[in-house]
Amino acid sequence: MNSSPSERLTPQLPPPNPVTTGRHRRQLFRQVTLPVLLAMAGFLGLTVLAWLATAPQARLWSDVSLVFLAVLLSIFLILGVLIVAALSFVLLFLNRRLPPYTRLLQDYSEVARRTARVYSDKAVEPILKTQGFTASARALKRRLSRGGGQASSNQPHE
Repeated sequence: MNSSPSERLTPQLPPPNPVTTGRHRRQLFRQVTLPVLLAMAGFLGLTVLAWLATAPQARLWSDVSLVFLAVLLSIFLILGVLIVAALSFVLLFLNRRLPPYTRLLQDYSEVARRTARVYSDKAVEPILKTQGFTASARALKRRLSRGGGQASSNQPHE
């Protein structure tokens, strides 16, 4: 089994978990799709109520102005609904397509972190060895200068 370093560093994407995928789809419907559909239904209901609420005895110009205001408002609201619907579809598309790529990105960042740690450890190792040797030499010098060349204090005196 001869594998090159680049093959060993390439993460393998595991298959999606069906339990979490199903849970995610239910959450997506409950938190995104359902509120958009309810908002659209509410808007349509309010539009119908505005058309039916005009009393026959009201003046002609008030009815005309109400119609113009409703049409103008409807145009802007429909544009807003279309923008929200388009963004919802884009999010739905990205939500289905991006998880494997974000997982690969996460795996590659882990590989990069490990590689950086290995090389930084290799780069600092000579410095740590030198500092460790220097610290050991200082400690030995202090120990020898305190003892004055005599045997260590662990041995009994005669």
